[in-house]
Amino acid sequence: MRFVSLLLLLVACRGSQTDPPAVEPDAQTSPQANAVPAPLASEPQTATTSTTGQLDAGPPPVPMRGDEALSADAPPREIRDAQAPVYTMEIALRPIDPPAPPKAPEIGAVTIESARKRLDPRLMVDMSPTRVRVQIASGAWLLTEGWQLRSRADRYGYVLVSPDETTYRVLAPGALRALIGERRLDVAPVAAAEITMNGESGRRLGMKTRRVDVSSRSAKATFEIARVDGLGEAGQMLGRALLDLMSAPPSTPLIATDELPLHAELRWTTRGGLVYDAVSLSKRADLALASLTVPPTSAAFSSDPLPNQPSGTFLTQSEITGLHTTAVEVGPTPLPPGDSHATLTLGNATDQLRVAWVDGVPAAWVLPRGRVDLVGLLRGRYQLEWRTFLGDAAEPPVTVTAPGANELGAVDSGPPAAK
Repeated sequence: MRFVSLLLLLVACRGSQTDPPAVEPDAQTSPQANAVPAPLASEPQTATTSTTGQLDAGPPPVPMRGDEALSADAPPREIRDAQAPVYTMEIALRPIDPPAPPKAPEIGAVTIESARKRLDPRLMVDMSPTRVRVQIASGAWLLTEGWQLRSRADRYGYVLVSPDETTYRVLAPGALRALIGERRLDVAPVAAAEITMNGESGRRLGMKTRRVDVSSRSAKATFEIARVDGLGEAGQMLGRALLDLMSAPPSTPLIATDELPLHAELRWTTRGGLVYDAVSLSKRADLALASLTVPPTSAAFSSDPLPNQPSGTFLTQSEITGLHTTAVEVGPTPLPPGDSHATLTLGNATDQLRVAWVDGVPAAWVLPRGRVDLVGLLRGRYQLEWRTFLGDAAEPPVTVTAPGANELGAVDSGPPAAK
């Protein structure tokens, strides 16, 4: 009898426990709570595959517009916490096939080699996990030293900051090629690129690299990419810039989080190409992360074209004179006593900015319909080759004399028409 009483008591206790409440239809999660926003029609969402096969999640960046100012940069987590690593990298950007100096007894080989090294275009890049600042450091650029390109992980495109950081211009995706090659802000169309993963490729700056081949309508490229702990999305932003030069979409899955392009060879489908090389990479403890904001806090938005810049020379006066070691008579008239110097006038009758390479050195840039004088050359014969800055178009080399002149694109009117 006692056993039956205990059994009844146990059943009653279990029945008194509270069951979980039923979910009312109106209280269910809204279908929109987990909805993914539709990707922009002009920039489809593409997942980036890392070396481990994991995907970098998150919404796609929003493209910038060249005619719209950016809102103030809200400090990202690493700026608020001041704990994220900051890296600085020096980059060399040089033509794949620079013209070779001619062979002649009067060629100033020492001066030519020294000038080529000095004019090697260099960039300094400061990187946090979500912000990148690229500064022109030295070399033969069409933009003067001090101009900056800044980018941020959540936006496609770039901010071009004046050397004094008082103004900035917004570059939409597709504008980088015209900026570097012609000092223009034109936006070129982009088209899908094909990617081929090729596994490990060797070592750069003491780090293992993997190789990726990219093919677009404008170029074929080979990238060597390394893993850098704590780098975040900075390497992806550098990759976007290189893809921009290839007229490829910034969403192309080239570089994963914590990866960095250390070497790239871009070969244009027309001719020539560029070599991108990381010269050094180091951590920095003295750089304020707030100096990487996009846009800078001190700069005002400008939609104006870049300031006018006249044609000019890359070479110093001593380098111009030192291209040859001695003067050579080039005409029937003997050299005047004590006067062995001459001027070579370079004209550009085309509608595209061109660079004049003289004896294997980038000597001058000449604007469309522009002209520049190389003053102080020693009299003699020189090898001249006209190229675009990016090297995707070039004229065959010609021999010119100083004193003298050469005009690219000049049309020979021919003999007068018969009456």
